[in-house]
Amino acid sequence: MTGLLSDEQIEEIVRAAGTAPSMHNTQPWQFCVAADGSLELYGDPGRTLWVADPQGRALYLGCGAALFNARLAIRMTGHEPLVRPLPHPEHPPTLLAIVARGRGTQPTAAERELYDAIWRRHTNRRPFTGQAVPKPVQVAMEQAARAEAASLRMLSRPDAETVLNLSERARRRLADDRGYQDELRRWVATGSREDGIPASALPLRPDREPAPVRDYAVSAAVGAERPAATYERYPQLAVLSTERDEPADWLRAGEALQRLLLTATVNGVSASFLFEPIELMDMLDMDPRPWPWPEHPQMISRFGLSAWMTLPIVEYMAPKSVWSPGPHVGLRTFPPTVAGRGSFFTSIPTTSGFEAYRLTTSCQVEVNVAAVQRSLNHRPLSSWSEQHQPKSSRWQLGMTIRPAPVSDVMHAS
Repeated sequence: MTGLLSDEQIEEIVRAAGTAPSMHNTQPWQFCVAADGSLELYGDPGRTLWVADPQGRALYLGCGAALFNARLAIRMTGHEPLVRPLPHPEHPPTLLAIVARGRGTQPTAAERELYDAIWRRHTNRRPFTGQAVPKPVQVAMEQAARAEAASLRMLSRPDAETVLNLSERARRRLADDRGYQDELRRWVATGSREDGIPASALPLRPDREPAPVRDYAVSAAVGAERPAATYERYPQLAVLSTERDEPADWLRAGEALQRLLLTATVNGVSASFLFEPIELMDMLDMDPRPWPWPEHPQMISRFGLSAWMTLPIVEYMAPKSVWSPGPHVGLRTFPPTVAGRGSFFTSIPTTSGFEAYRLTTSCQVEVNVAAVQRSLNHRPLSSWSEQHQPKSSRWQLGMTIRPAPVSDVMHAS
């Protein structure tokens, strides 16, 4: 790979891979450039969850997601990624895949769209609006899974209720496992660390059970009380599965997971995960597994439209009197301050709109979609995500933005 790609390109490939999701944001991967220029993907034993992931499924899933990002990044250079998963036994057991580059064509528009979504995707553990994910988007996610030799089962309401109950029972059992909780504590509310789940990314406290998100309040890992919130009554759940259940399948499932997550991101759909039932089955080495369907589950995902939509921008100008928001309508940036990386703004909602602000470096602005919709007298925002992809330069609310790629501003967990 190094023979044709510059060091900068290799760095970009690895950086893209590193934004992949992983259980508790452990980032259990390592990359190495071999002497022949190929890229080697290793699982990192130092980041293995030995209690929660004794079989290594979550590690393989995370590494598979990172592998898919690396594949996309290689495509952006005009090369074709040639992947050899789980190499010959003569290699170290931690070596999960070798990626070589082959002669290729320029990336397609669809590939560029997925690649751009790498930098915007993040796990959203907050409440969704409850609006249904459009059927065409569901079909696109199912096709994304199939493209990586996996399947995505979109659950009906009764099936989703079954899975939520399985998740709740697993959650209660894991809450009583001291070893599990001690391990979880090392990766949750990690403060200034670049890995783990920061307190700001934790879900709000669900006001009912079974909850469609992991409730970290059952763990002593979270000391601060989180505000209660009402999550969607009928969460849209989907199960990513494979026909077999071997390590090679787990790696491919990770690739499928990332492809479908990026497909969701492109279409303005957010996601979070419910992994506890699979965790518990692995921890107890259950055989047969108490699972309602014949295929092997690899990940349970929750999809929906976020109450806060994240938009990447480098400049934001909002004249006064754009509209008259209520007291809870507003914009906010993430992060609010970053030392040494330019100036960011803090919005102040007023009855006359927002003051004008200017950003001198990449940032993200989040829009409270539900609140803005109320301020527009329930004007439909069903095409919001289509209108406000990076190709768009103007919001229907009259705010001018100039989008740009964003990196290192959202936790990739």
